[in-house]
Amino acid sequence: MGNWELGIGDWALEIGHWAWGMGHGALGNWALGMGVIGNW
Repeated sequence: MGNWELGIGDWALEIGHWAWGMGHGALGNWALGMGVIGNW
């Protein structure tokens, strides 16, 4: 595996982590919002 492939793999992994984090954060905020509305 060359440095180029390794670099692309690291980049794809970072994008994956960012997308997962963004999705997780959005879902968490939505669930939290629903919980707050439910408590009202």
